[in-house]
Amino acid sequence: EDPDTEAGLREAFELFTEDKNVIDKIGDIKVDGDKATAYVEAYQEAREDPAFATIVLGVNASFVKDGEDWKIEGLEFVSPEKPDGVTSVHIDANEFAFGFNPEDITSGKVSFEVANVGKQPHHFALSQVPDDFDIEAALQSEEEPEGEVHIGAVPPFEPGKTFDIVFTADLEPGRYVMLCFMPDTDDPEGTPHYLKGMYKEFRIE
Repeated sequence: EDPDTEAGLREAFELFTEDKNVIDKIGDIKVDGDKATAYVEAYQEAREDPAFATIVLGVNASFVKDGEDWKIEGLEFVSPEKPDGVTSVHIDANEFAFGFNPEDITSGKVSFEVANVGKQPHHFALSQVPDDFDIEAALQSEEEPEGEVHIGAVPPFEPGKTFDIVFTADLEPGRYVMLCFMPDTDDPEGTPHYLKGMYKEFRIE
């Protein structure tokens, strides 16, 4: 792989995401004339401190040459590679719940395999919250909740799709809540799924 090409693809990805994501890995680079493809793993810059976990995004990216520079032509979000030594917990996403047994999460060395078994697109966002955090009150409030630490989120995925949720580090001990922010497509008001009960908490001991 040509280092100059890799550097150009990295720059194109970072410009496209407005430097909001940090590239952890770029590989499987294929160049054909003024077209290129690559597999990218990235995470949110806001959680760049390796001591804190955030969600890894896997992306199949396509690029096109524009003069001397590479530019993003298309992105396909895919499951990132699962690291060794983590427990994968299966979750069914349905209208309107996350189906899994919290007792299956035995430590912070965890990843999630989320299957959309419903009829609408679903979404996965994860936050860490204090022990005395009132989740229902926070969801109903328009104010930014105090004490919430946003771990990350993945793009919406369609019915029948399965997405692996992988983290940059072990989840710290504490209380967590997963939510779906997608609007209900059968609801004329488009009420978000989490307001219909699509959130679930678990603990890391």
